[in-house]
Amino acid sequence: FPSHDIGTGTISIGRPEVVSSGEEFVLTANIVANSEGVLENVILRSEYPYGFSLNSSNPVSTDKERRVWVLGNLEPGLKKTVTIRGTLLGEDEEERTFRFFVGAGEGEEQTFETTLASQAISIAIDRPTIDLIVRLNNESSVEYIAPSGKQIQGSISIKNNLTENLTNPRVEL
Repeated sequence: FPSHDIGTGTISIGRPEVVSSGEEFVLTANIVANSEGVLENVILRSEYPYGFSLNSSNPVSTDKERRVWVLGNLEPGLKKTVTIRGTLLGEDEEERTFRFFVGAGEGEEQTFETTLASQAISIAIDRPTIDLIVRLNNESSVEYIAPSGKQIQGSISIKNNLTENLTNPRVEL
């Protein structure tokens, strides 16, 4: 993976080049200390692009926005890894940029003033293999509020975006 080095730390991000809109993918941030001494209170901070939803991370992020990981001390030459699972929504052929910063914090704080390493990565969005549109009473909004006591009519539209036929497609409701 390409990495970016600023003095005492290196960060490299493993990621797919292309993701399908709405499908889960994994980012892997590897942080290595290039210093002669121990890096204390190492923190990883991320900036996510529009359309990204974080599903989970290992280790678990330490802030309510789920963008910061307090990694503790890092011995010279050793590596700490943060795995991020999420989805990215967008149109076919759009590209989105993620930014990651590594720094050393003060005590238990989740911020840092000096960046030790940073990296920006871009991921292209591909249209999904199958488009699926769900409508309730002819509305396809993400949230639907049904009128009290009224019947709800639902429909599902499916479109194959591949150039070849799908064999035995199945939709579960």
